[in-house]
Amino acid sequence: MKRPASAQKKAKPAKAAKYGDDPLTVRRQLFEAGGLMVPNTYEGPQLWTLAGPGIGKFAKAKPVELIYFALRSLGQLPQMCLEYAGYPYMLKVVTSPEFREKLKPTLIFGRLPLLRTLKGTELVQSKAILRYVANLCGLAGKGEDERASCDMLHEMLQTEGKIDGGALAALQPDLVTAMQGQTDMKAISRREFLDFDSTQKAVAALKCWSDLLEKSSSGWLLGSLGKGQGQGSVSYVDLALYWELQEHVQKLQDCGFPLLASYVEKVEGLKGIQRFLQSNRMMPKTGDGYLYVGDRLVPKPED
Repeated sequence: MKRPASAQKKAKPAKAAKYGDDPLTVRRQLFEAGGLMVPNTYEGPQLWTLAGPGIGKFAKAKPVELIYFALRSLGQLPQMCLEYAGYPYMLKVVTSPEFREKLKPTLIFGRLPLLRTLKGTELVQSKAILRYVANLCGLAGKGEDERASCDMLHEMLQTEGKIDGGALAALQPDLVTAMQGQTDMKAISRREFLDFDSTQKAVAALKCWSDLLEKSSSGWLLGSLGKGQGQGSVSYVDLALYWELQEHVQKLQDCGFPLLASYVEKVEGLKGIQRFLQSNRMMPKTGDGYLYVGDRLVPKPED
């Protein structure tokens, strides 16, 4: 529903910081726009630049440039990797109208996200972007074997080990208890898994990740694979799993997955993740119709 024109506050241009726009001003303007599709009479900017500074060993590194819609989705994990590692970046975020009118015709496949590498190559497929960023940030393991192991774990997270947020939110402890012994990935075939309903798939996925973390020598996913892999190393797959679980800590506790609940808290307590959460550079959550809604990570600014 459109707000009356008289109730609209004309947005002030975002004040440019040294390398980009002020994050809090950008957040306020996004909520004034209402949503990705700009469903009201908002007349402010529809393209913003957020700058993540280089920190520590990356303090003097050359920034990469990432362009995506003004939402989380496919841009969230690459941005989180850059923020966690302290690798400098420029993130340009756009509304859907701005994308259609000005950006879409200029892109290789007419799609976002887009990342410009350090050598100027344009990547526009999300998995390619994620792998490039993870390697750049040192979050894809050490050497070819660990990089391949990270890819394997991430592919598992996107297939049989996928976390269905809706199914997880609907889980009940008694159902999880009743399924014990029936949802072990090692004991069922892929065909049997495909026949599972959403609840069974959710329990199987949670058990899979909980079992891996339980046997990890480092407390991180690479450390669960043995042979000295990932000793003490956080990988991009750890950040990906955290992101899928972070809204459901209490549900994980209630349904008998305390290790996953504590894992979420451990990842969120990492210095780089805390720095990201406090930076105000995270995009808002979107609900139905891509409307912006406040949540615990990005609350709606007070009027």
